[in-house]
Amino acid sequence: MRIRMNACGKHDVSEDVGRGGPLRVCCASCPPDIPKPESPMKHPIMISAAAAAFLFAMPPALAQERAPHATEGEVSQKSASEAGVEVIDPAPFKALLERYVDARGQVDYARWHASEEDRRRLSQVIESIGQANVEGKSADARLAFYINAYNALVLNAVLERWPVESVMKAEGFFDTAKHRVAGQSLTLDELEHSRVIRAQFNEPRIHFVLVCAAKSCPRLRQEPMRAATLERQLDAAAREFVPAATRRTEAGVETSQLFNWFAEDFVKSAGSVQAYLLRYVRNTELREALEAGAPVSFSEYDWAINAR
Repeated sequence: MRIRMNACGKHDVSEDVGRGGPLRVCCASCPPDIPKPESPMKHPIMISAAAAAFLFAMPPALAQERAPHATEGEVSQKSASEAGVEVIDPAPFKALLERYVDARGQVDYARWHASEEDRRRLSQVIESIGQANVEGKSADARLAFYINAYNALVLNAVLERWPVESVMKAEGFFDTAKHRVAGQSLTLDELEHSRVIRAQFNEPRIHFVLVCAAKSCPRLRQEPMRAATLERQLDAAAREFVPAATRRTEAGVETSQLFNWFAEDFVKSAGSVQAYLLRYVRNTELREALEAGAPVSFSEYDWAINAR
């Protein structure tokens, strides 16, 4: 990406980046060259330099004012009896995950695709997701259900298209194909972003357990989310993913693209992306760099299928 000085003396981006096309961003006093970018989805969408600067520097007080839902971790502040009621039984999905997903989170799609019986079992899980009733369920139960639903629907969609090199090569995978979830007809993007998970829950740790079938995604776990253990599962996922995805570079600190695409979610929780990383990074050198305000860059996302 090339950065140059604009006429007003501020930087602007003048390189074609990602799938969003040519991008020029300056300041409020300069006329815009492009329409306002859409909200980030699972596929890469650029965030403007000005917006990124705002997100990375937002004061914690303002971040709290912008948070429309419960704060991170509040989802677990329910009684044990309330949180223990699942929307659907996760056991059938767990049995399939244990059979076809290894310890690294890689999926044996070829063997799964070859088993008509286990594809039928997954279809039964998908059917139960569509018929589920979330009314009256706790926040923990609903969020656990929606996370499992997303991951199960992604797996099923890959198996329906198998063999697949990358979900990004499957037309409409995230934004067109509809799925039945608790009586609603939703695309994967609607389930994750605009209508359900991110729209209803202020929980940035969902990004460490939602798996979109790419190698750079978080590890797909063999244990589905459960209402009674959701807080522990989300915390474990964050403690695993963040340190593994973050490293020191000559220029500063590099971490996952997830922190770029969904910066707003992490800023709402911690005030800045750097502050969020500091919650989970334990390496002394990395912590010192982040505390000193080292610039954060984002690694290229590998969209190759997460197959073993």
